[in-house]
Amino acid sequence: MKPRRSTILQAIVKSFISTASPVGSKFLQETFEFSCSPATIRSEMGNLEQEGYLDSPHTSAGRIPTERGFRYFVAHCYEDVEKMRPVVQREFIDEFQKYINEKKADETVYDAVSVLTRMTPNVVFATVPSAERTFFLGLSNVLRQPEFSGNPDVASGVFQILENNFHSVLHTLDISDEAKIFIGSENIIPEIKSCSLIVSSFTIKKKKEYIGILGPMRTDYAKNIAAIDAVKDFLETQS
Repeated sequence: MKPRRSTILQAIVKSFISTASPVGSKFLQETFEFSCSPATIRSEMGNLEQEGYLDSPHTSAGRIPTERGFRYFVAHCYEDVEKMRPVVQREFIDEFQKYINEKKADETVYDAVSVLTRMTPNVVFATVPSAERTFFLGLSNVLRQPEFSGNPDVASGVFQILENNFHSVLHTLDISDEAKIFIGSENIIPEIKSCSLIVSSFTIKKKKEYIGILGPMRTDYAKNIAAIDAVKDFLETQS
């Protein structure tokens, strides 16, 4: 294939990979700064289409690569591969380190919550840096409480909230690093209006997260508030 035609084909493939849209001659001339005119580029695109490297969708004047066009591109992209190697290697290392840091942070939060469930007969929940979700432990603790064991509908409603949209609900509340307490009807979630909710924010890996305790209104507020503060302080020293 002639060098100019090859260059145009590879430019079309790169553009299509990036935009998923048909590529026109004017766009190529402006984006890749070809020295030839848009008319010359159109002529070469026509030749490439006749040779089976490009296709012309009915809805557009631009061209898209065919399977043969992609195959040609792959066969001639090894110079670009070599250019990309150091870039991709740096990106991989950065992303992998971010993943490791988030994984360590997640595990730290999970372990702290696990310990906290040993200290309170309620549900303990927290958000983690790596995902927009809330995890919780201690459901078996709550099921033993008479407020829940005698009223399965209440327990079911609480569990449904925790499993579904609790993470988004937390972000609607005015929560700071000082423990905030919602008792009974003060809760904005109908399913937990028979409960008490103690929640605080904390910062780990430069992200604002939440930790809290959910249980019946008949709960040891002083101990639970102190426990959340202790866990929050511990977690923030780990970041």
